[in-house]
Amino acid sequence: SQPSVGDFQRAYQSLAAETGRILSIHVSSGFSGTVEAARQAARALGERCRIEVIDSGTVSMALGIAVIAAARAARDGADLDACAEAARSVLRRERLTVGLDTLEYLRRGGRIGRAQAFLGGLLRLKPIITIRDGEAFPLARVRTRRKALEEMLTICLADDAIAEAVVMQATTPDDAAYLAEELRRRRPGVAVHLGRFGPVLGVHGGPGMLGLLVVLAEEPRAQP
Repeated sequence: SQPSVGDFQRAYQSLAAETGRILSIHVSSGFSGTVEAARQAARALGERCRIEVIDSGTVSMALGIAVIAAARAARDGADLDACAEAARSVLRRERLTVGLDTLEYLRRGGRIGRAQAFLGGLLRLKPIITIRDGEAFPLARVRTRRKALEEMLTICLADDAIAEAVVMQATTPDDAAYLAEELRRRRPGVAVHLGRFGPVLGVHGGPGMLGLLVVLAEEPRAQP
C-alpha cells in the first residue's frame, strides 16, 4: 500500500530538523495516491520547511533515473530549484517502451488506458506500449517475441542523441540481456543499465513484461 500522509509527515519532520529544503519525487499520480499524500503532508508542515513535491508521471527506473539526476545535482552543490530541474529535465527527455505478452493483466488492473483500442484485434499479437501519466498508450503490435524485441529497439533508437538507457524485466533476464547487448552494439559509448520491475508493476504487466527506457541527450545550450 502507498505511504500515508502521516508517514510523509514523520519523514519530512525528521528531515526538516536538518535542512530547510526537501525535494520529494514520486511515482505517477496516475498509478498511485502517493503524490497527493506527500502534498498534503508538505502543506501540513507549513512554513517550517520548503518542500518541493514532484509527480514524475512515470514508474520504475524511469522514475529512478530522474531521482538519481537530482541526487547528483545535490551532491554537486546545486540548490533545491536546480535539483528539481535536473529531475524534470530527465523526465522530459525519457522515452519508455514496454513489451507485453498480453494486455489482459492491464485490463484486469484497470490500467489499460488508450491501449484499449488494441484489445479487439490483438488475437495472438504481442502489444508494445508506452506509459504516460499512469496510462498505457499503444505503440505497435507484432506476432513474435523476437519481433517485439526488435520493434522496441527500433522505436527507442529512432533518435540518435541518446545519453543513457535502462533495460527492465521481471521474468525474462535472457531477453533483457539481449536488448542490453544490442543497445551497446548499436550505440557504442551509451551507458546501458539493467533493472527489474517491482512486484506491483509485474502484477499489472503480467509475465514476460519487458521495458526499454532511453534518455535523450540534452540539447547544447546556446552561447551568449
